[in-house]
Amino acid sequence: MPSSFFETTPWLIHAHQGEMKNLGEIEPQKQLRRQADRIRRVLSRAHSPEGLYLYMKATGTANADAFRKQWKPQPSSMPAWQKPFTVPEIHLEVFPPGSFYIEIPFTLARPYLSRDDNEFYIVDNPVQREKVFRWPMVRSTSWKGALRSAMRRLGEMDAEAEKRLFGETRDDETGFRGNLYFFSSFFSEADLEVINPHDRESGAGTLPILFESVPIGATSTFYLLYIPLNVCCSPGETIQQAVRDMALVVSGIHAMLLTYGFGAKTSSGYGITRDKLPEKGQLRMQWFEGLLPLPLVSITHLKRQAQVLADKYRKYQEGENDQ
Repeated sequence: MPSSFFETTPWLIHAHQGEMKNLGEIEPQKQLRRQADRIRRVLSRAHSPEGLYLYMKATGTANADAFRKQWKPQPSSMPAWQKPFTVPEIHLEVFPPGSFYIEIPFTLARPYLSRDDNEFYIVDNPVQREKVFRWPMVRSTSWKGALRSAMRRLGEMDAEAEKRLFGETRDDETGFRGNLYFFSSFFSEADLEVINPHDRESGAGTLPILFESVPIGATSTFYLLYIPLNVCCSPGETIQQAVRDMALVVSGIHAMLLTYGFGAKTSSGYGITRDKLPEKGQLRMQWFEGLLPLPLVSITHLKRQAQVLADKYRKYQEGENDQ
C-alpha cells in the first residue's frame, strides 16, 4: 500500500462529497444516486479497497456499508511467470517401485468457501489466499483433511490403512508421516456469496452475511503423490500394497470431489466439482520396468484407470505363479 494512501483518501472522499453536493443542487435525486454509485465503483477498484472500507468505517467520512455493497472481487488471470510457482515438479522415476502420482484438473460445480486469517479485509469471511500473490487457494493440509474425511465416510479404510496413508500425530517422537503427500491448489478468481440466516419463528431473514468465495466454473488442479515408505519389502510386495492403497485413495478422491466436497460448508453442497476434466489429467505409477503413465479425462475415469493397474498386477502375479 502506498505511504500516501491514508493521506490522499480523505481528500478523495471529501472531494467526491463536494461534487455530489453540487450535483444535488442542479440535478434530480435519481441522477445523484447514479453518480454516487459511479464513485463507489471507481473507489472499489482502488489499490486497496479494504483499506478504503476500513478508513470509512473508522472515521465515518462516508457510507462504508454502501461502499462494501458496491465492491466485488475483480476478475483476473494468473500471469504466465507465476504459474510455475503453483505446479509441483514431480520426477517419479527417482522414487521406489509402487510410487504413484495423480494430477486432476477440475472445474467447480458449486462455489468453494474457506476461511482466511486476514483480519483486515472488506468482508468478514474472506476466502483463503496464499501470502505472496494473494491467489485464492486450497491448502495442502485442507486437501488432506477433506480426503481423510471422505475415506472415513466411505467406510472402506481400516485403522491400519489410515495410519499408513495419512500418518499419525503424537506428542512425542513416535509420530510418523504417511505415504500420501499433498500439494496446494490455486484459483485465479473470486466472487461473493450471501448467506441469510432465517429466524425459526418468523421464517424471515435476519442479517445477510457476506462470504468471499471461488465461483462456479473456476478451475484449478488437485495433485497427490504416494511414496511407499516400507521400502524394506520386495518390489513385488511394495507394488501389491501400493495397488491396494491406490484403490482406497481413488475411491476417496472420487467421493470427495463429486459427493462430499472440500472446504467450508460442504454439508450445504459447497466445494463440489464437475466429473469431466477441463483438460487431460494423469495417473502415473512407477512399475517394475519403469514409469507407467495413464491419461485421465474425468474423475470417474480415474477409477477405471486404477482398475487397469490392478488388473495388470494380477496378470503379473499369475505369470509369477505359473513359473
